[in-house]
Amino acid sequence: MDCRHDIVLRLYDADQEKMAYADSCVEWLLNTFPTRRVIFGYDVVCKWISHAAAYLLRLPFMVFIPALHVYAHGISCQCRFGPHTVMGLGFSMNGEGVERSNSRLSKSIALTWREAIGNRQLDICLVLEDYGFGKVRSLVSWTRQILKKSLDKLESLVRQGSSNVFGRKGDREGVVLQPGSATRLGRSIWDQS
Repeated sequence: MDCRHDIVLRLYDADQEKMAYADSCVEWLLNTFPTRRVIFGYDVVCKWISHAAAYLLRLPFMVFIPALHVYAHGISCQCRFGPHTVMGLGFSMNGEGVERSNSRLSKSIALTWREAIGNRQLDICLVLEDYGFGKVRSLVSWTRQILKKSLDKLESLVRQGSSNVFGRKGDREGVVLQPGSATRLGRSIWDQS
């Protein structure tokens, strides 16, 4: 199970797919993130919904079928659960983060095949942890770049003496920015390597 940025949150050691595993994932998600907006992608979410109807009065989250699996379903499933047709998912979320994680794991699985089960599970967790840490690093780097661009733009607007730095005229009251203040605020924090 992973989150939007393809960072693995939880790993299940299961030998086949069963609806009970999806139930376990949903239960963990709702208990771990009770106040967060949950979007649940599952290969056969169309079948899981009818299974879940026995114990859920309504779905407290959005569901979809990941992009590479949706085309194996009928047109009604594609329209109802496709990642590009479900309102609110956007075009960047395709639900294939698990497949990318599995691709990364495939290079290590053969090496762990003859290990004791505990060692094998530990090695797989370490590979996924390294993968997730790399994702976090790239996310932090991207965030730094965006913040740096924003600070540079703000500084250039202040240098130009733009009266429209903060949008509406009244928003500017009580805020004093001088040329170079964005540099002092941002660069010392964000330019550390």
